[in-house]
Amino acid sequence: MTGDQSSITYSERIKIETFCELGLTNIQMAERLKRSPSTISYELSRCQPYQAELAQTTGSATQTTSH
Repeated sequence: MTGDQSSITYSERIKIETFCELGLTNIQMAERLKRSPSTISYELSRCQPYQAELAQTTGSATQTTSH
């Protein structure tokens, strides 16, 4: 069920935002994105309500400062 351990992409974030709007569970999102449910849970915990654009901006900033 899980994919590789790469960072969530912007297109995945857009899908997560759409899935949230549709009322999908974390498990359903994880299955569709081939990610771990815990990865989805972590991503959703980063900003509420979930907004792909905001998550992408903060995700990009975190990656550049942590490497």
